[in-house]
Amino acid sequence: MLGIITQRQTVNSYGASCDSLEKDYINFYNNLGVKLIPVSNFQKADLFNADILILTGGGNIYKEQQERDLVEAELFNAAVKNKIPIIAVCRGMQYVNLLLGGKLSSLNNLKIKRVIGVDHEVYINNKVICVNNYHNDGILKNDLALGLNVLAIDKENDVIEAFYSGKMKILGIQWHPERKFNDEASRIFSEQLIKNFINTNGEINESDYTCCR
Repeated sequence: MLGIITQRQTVNSYGASCDSLEKDYINFYNNLGVKLIPVSNFQKADLFNADILILTGGGNIYKEQQERDLVEAELFNAAVKNKIPIIAVCRGMQYVNLLLGGKLSSLNNLKIKRVIGVDHEVYINNKVICVNNYHNDGILKNDLALGLNVLAIDKENDVIEAFYSGKMKILGIQWHPERKFNDEASRIFSEQLIKNFINTNGEINESDYTCCR
């Protein structure tokens, strides 16, 4: 299986713009049978013969990575048009919500504070798992774009932690499945969620994901 994956847009020590992709992404998806082709933020985007598109995390939105935004928007629109499954992680999830007309909020004033690098509980399909936390912005329950369904939620703060669309073949996850989890059972559950989405070509059975409506 061939996956197209986007990259973080950074600047090196000489001030030159660069692409950056963490090794953990490569290892995680290779282990699931997906061979990844990274796309650059600095040339015209192309889905090639991709079986899946992965929009990565890394950095905030708000015009910090403008070339990346253009590339990811082009890839996203092409994937939806051609019915290619999309996995959107962290920043990628946030950007998909914006592209579909939803909103993004700062999480600085949550009722229950979430600390960067500290796992916390979310509800998914009537289960409770503990996920990692590496983001400052997020999607409040009332700000989810039309066409997307809640899959996982931080119930204490009404912050969406995962969403999906069966029609558009989208799976958005706020946590990083490729990074460390403190709870092994939660890591395995998260990996299985991704694996199932990949193996079914994004054909999500919506009756299996009825939590939090």
